[in-house]
Amino acid sequence: MRRGRSCSILVFENCMVTTASVFYTIYTEVIAMQYENYTNARDLAWQILIEQNICELPVNVDFICEKMGIPIVPLSTLISITETYSLSSEELQSGSVMIIDNNAIIFVSEEESIERKRFTIAHELGHYLLKHAQRFEDLEEVKSEKEKIFEREANVFASRLLAPACVLWGCGVNSAIDIADLCQISKEAAQYRWERMKLIKERGKFLAHPLEKKVYEQFLPYIKSHKK
Repeated sequence: MRRGRSCSILVFENCMVTTASVFYTIYTEVIAMQYENYTNARDLAWQILIEQNICELPVNVDFICEKMGIPIVPLSTLISITETYSLSSEELQSGSVMIIDNNAIIFVSEEESIERKRFTIAHELGHYLLKHAQRFEDLEEVKSEKEKIFEREANVFASRLLAPACVLWGCGVNSAIDIADLCQISKEAAQYRWERMKLIKERGKFLAHPLEKKVYEQFLPYIKSHKK
């Protein structure tokens, strides 16, 4: 068994569990991580929206998981695992993803708000799709930095999946409250997304990437009917 610190990735013979609380550090993640890590997570979120034919807000992350064959299960069902492997509740926190024989199961706390659950599911889905288990090394001095990178990548993926900037821009959102309402995410997460959107707008960078253009076109009927 390999154990990390703030974001545990627990590897057994054929079973891996990643656990982490979801930290909303969305606005600063680009600075704090390598740009390549950021773009990989961002582009993957766009790809999933396109591949799963998502065309309206709020993004149905449960539906995405269902189509990908990933069940979402109450975190309380992990009690037997915590007892078997002597894991603490702090290591599980608000969400986890378990991988058994390359099949993922996402666990989410029943005590969280709907908004927080949605972000947690997207965050844990990001851990799985970004292949963090395969990239995790069994060296203590490496783990700490990799954990931070993985958390930021998962946050980038989740925020871009649930609140695609080009769609919000097309709808003419004017505040974090607009984002929270449209995307069904927390006000805190929406505020970070709003700050990021203002920066993109200042730089004139909307629809600069082919994948983003595809997402925008896919959402266009929704955008036209929800233009503010």
